[in-house]
Amino acid sequence: FPVTIIRSHTFIIYYKSNNDLMLSHARLGLSVSKKVGKSHERNLFKRKVRECFRTHCSFKKLPFDFLIVVQRPYKFKERDHFQIFVETFERDLSFVVNKLATDLQKA
Repeated sequence: FPVTIIRSHTFIIYYKSNNDLMLSHARLGLSVSKKVGKSHERNLFKRKVRECFRTHCSFKKLPFDFLIVVQRPYKFKERDHFQIFVETFERDLSFVVNKLATDLQKA
């Protein structure tokens, strides 16, 4: 199963089947660059991603490995725009996770 990529303004999701490892559950990897912000800001994004996957029960049963790379778009470089960046990230993530869950359950 090849690696599939989903791109957003605020993150990239890579996912691949882990059937070859005989796993029956999903695994999550996170990468948040120092360009995103200070450590407490990077940890905020990690918590939000983990919470989104934790609350979306259908992901736990899927045999896929997910890697999410959080990236800060150029338009949110200013410190004043951090809250807008967080809101955009949450909206994009929930939309993509819902779409991805329905697509993977159909497959």
